[in-house]
Amino acid sequence: MAEARKKFEKARSATKAAKKPRLSTDDSPFFGYVEGSVNPDNEIFIRNPSRIPGGKTRLPGAYTLHGRGRASFVYLIQRLSDRNYCMRNLCLDENAGAYYSSFKLRNVKMLSMAWRPQTNLEDHVEDKTIFDAFHTDLFHPKNGRHSLTADVLLKEASSKIECPFLTNY
Repeated sequence: MAEARKKFEKARSATKAAKKPRLSTDDSPFFGYVEGSVNPDNEIFIRNPSRIPGGKTRLPGAYTLHGRGRASFVYLIQRLSDRNYCMRNLCLDENAGAYYSSFKLRNVKMLSMAWRPQTNLEDHVEDKTIFDAFHTDLFHPKNGRHSLTADVLLKEASSKIECPFLTNY
């Protein structure tokens, strides 16, 4: 148990350290590319289960496209989730700016991109104003089908939701 806790704390520290501080020297927002390592957090969805009914938490290796690191399905969903939190931050604070980094995957011609949000799922897991459907708990590990149904969406929707992060699956 102590080993699992140590691993959890190490992953959390790495996630917090990867967040970029404001890069502008004045008060103007910064938009654009930043240098730096882009590191997947393969356990972010395990540590922060989805609140949406119908989801099921699974280990990252359960997904068919479970490549390691940056090539994994879990990291793809993490990057999409991070994009949503960047957009949320910009909507709430127009002076916030937005940062991204890019990286090259083997056997892929185009660069991949990763948003660098100031806050992410880890910071908002209990935030009931966010309806976050970009979560691995909601994807079937073999066929990628999303489990969110119209009935669940209508049941869970309320005037308290400010940020509906919905997929097109």
